[in-house]
Amino acid sequence: MSGILFLRSAKDDEETDAYIRAAQKEGFEAENVAVLSSVFVNVDALSLLLEQSQQKGVVATSARAVNALRRVWDGVSADAKACWNKQPFFTVGPSAISIIEQMGFTPSGFESGNASNLATFIIDNLTSSGPLLFLSGDKSLNILQERLKEAGMALDSMMVYTTGPNPQFRCQYEAAAERLGTRLKWIVFFSPSGVDFFLEAGLSVGQCSVASIGKTTSACLMERGIPVHVEAARPNAQSLLEAIPINTIPNARPLVPLTPSNALDISVSDPQKHGEGTSAFVNYLVTTKTSLEAFSSPVVSVRRRFQDFAWLHKALSDEYPYVILAALPGKHRLEYITGDRFSPEFIEKRKVSLDNYLKRVSRHPLIAKSQILRRFLESNEIVPEFVAKAAQAHVLDNISDVLLNAFSKIKHPDPKYVEFKEHVDKFQETLISLERLHARLIRSETELELDMLEFGGCITTLGLMETQITSPLTDFGTILRNLCTLMRERINHEDLVYLTNIQEYIGHCMSAKETLKTRDQKQTDFEELSVYLQNHITDRDKALNPQRGGGGIASFLSTKMQELQGVDTERARQTKIIKLSGKITELQEAVQASEEMSIAFNKELEREIDFYERIKLDDLKTDLKAYVDNQVLFYEKSLEYWDQIVPIIENIQLEDQIE
Repeated sequence: MSGILFLRSAKDDEETDAYIRAAQKEGFEAENVAVLSSVFVNVDALSLLLEQSQQKGVVATSARAVNALRRVWDGVSADAKACWNKQPFFTVGPSAISIIEQMGFTPSGFESGNASNLATFIIDNLTSSGPLLFLSGDKSLNILQERLKEAGMALDSMMVYTTGPNPQFRCQYEAAAERLGTRLKWIVFFSPSGVDFFLEAGLSVGQCSVASIGKTTSACLMERGIPVHVEAARPNAQSLLEAIPINTIPNARPLVPLTPSNALDISVSDPQKHGEGTSAFVNYLVTTKTSLEAFSSPVVSVRRRFQDFAWLHKALSDEYPYVILAALPGKHRLEYITGDRFSPEFIEKRKVSLDNYLKRVSRHPLIAKSQILRRFLESNEIVPEFVAKAAQAHVLDNISDVLLNAFSKIKHPDPKYVEFKEHVDKFQETLISLERLHARLIRSETELELDMLEFGGCITTLGLMETQITSPLTDFGTILRNLCTLMRERINHEDLVYLTNIQEYIGHCMSAKETLKTRDQKQTDFEELSVYLQNHITDRDKALNPQRGGGGIASFLSTKMQELQGVDTERARQTKIIKLSGKITELQEAVQASEEMSIAFNKELEREIDFYERIKLDDLKTDLKAYVDNQVLFYEKSLEYWDQIVPIIENIQLEDQIE
């Protein structure tokens, strides 16, 4: 079971329970740790202001602000309450809706998710004039106030609480982390002040993944050098768990391919060449239509070069090593195009391939919600928003991978992965044969097209020679040229679409085998470390029990040499035992970590293989149907052309020139 820590106060309200319940439902071992403590202030001033009832609405962007209002609400007169309950109550999230309703208000704007969106909601929906009462804390940002001020709206702000660090936070955090131990995988931050107090307590996230609630919290984390792996689009448990990658959820369900209608609809178009000579390059317009809340807009467009696509592929491969990614179209898959890389044929082929690549990548439920892909699709500049987690010191840092694995083969191969690799090998061989045969077919059809074009020319020439039938033969030749154009369009389509798809799936097979190779590497690491550990245990046991013999003549000569040199053999033996024991402890931790990593990788790869097989079948069905439909369309149009030729031939009439 994986653990998750929510860095927020453990309250009894419904929303806090919702985070714990939702996490536990997904199989997490969840705990709350209060990073902040709040003190309500200006209580009397707030009571007096409420009695005056001069404002035309209430704005509260946090549950603590709502709780501050609730503390004084019972003391407000009935007339003032009635007056306030007629006014709108704007709040940024659903965390305090029940409290707001208990006080008689009708909350609105709670689906906005953040202060900026709430400001937009207020500007668009507030109909009454007059100032709004804004209940805030001492750490509140000025985003909402500035937006409303720019829109010419008055705002009466009152600080109703102050926030400070929970004096017991460090002890409580360490106790919770110790209870969860190595099961702790996620830490969730809820506010910028919580981030600052977390760091002031001298704590670090270590190897845990980090989730944030809202863009403001994410920005604060990244400014402080803490990597943000997921960001909840809205401040609620559902959005948080939707953002967390499926592979890290204990009760994760099988991966289901996404469709453009429920995730990302991406297209690559409008290639443009820039520069000349060696500095020349082509960029492409990448347009994304999406319903995902993490994106800044339902439709976003950016221009990307091929090297940007290469960055995306590398970043995704590093972040998701267990995912069988679609192959990035490279130059080696375009060798059949002659001419320079800026020819229209080359650019069109690459545009189609890049479009296919993004469509395939975005179908994956993990990739579609990754910050890496989102940054690629909507950021003006591709600049990493977070730094990679620093790897902790590990015994593998001191043991060269070359020594461990250069001459090592996996000792206990898993039959299901061996079978899958054989299946991929056969599938790839079949695709390569299909590619070769189809390329040969295209060459034959191209020759047929040229022959028919020449045949049409001869028919036209014959018509010029035979003046009595010039018109019908000219029509005959024209129709043959139209048939050639139709053939050329079909050949180009098959080369651009069908053949490209075959070549891309060959690359996909290579990607699957690379992922299997990475899996085998994980298992080999575990097996070789286990052997290395066992050798150290054997050496320690020999040192502990020298009387049992063992070690052979080499050990005997070594001992005698030490005695001749005046070395205290007993002291040397004890020193050796201490060193070996320390190394064994280190290796035992490394073996355990390596085994856990290998098991986790296998678990994810099993789901990836199922996903790979599913989309492979869907792709084959789609590609073959498109191929057949194109053939049917070609032959239907061809038949129409040949039908036009029949009456032309039948209606040829020769004048009787016999006297």
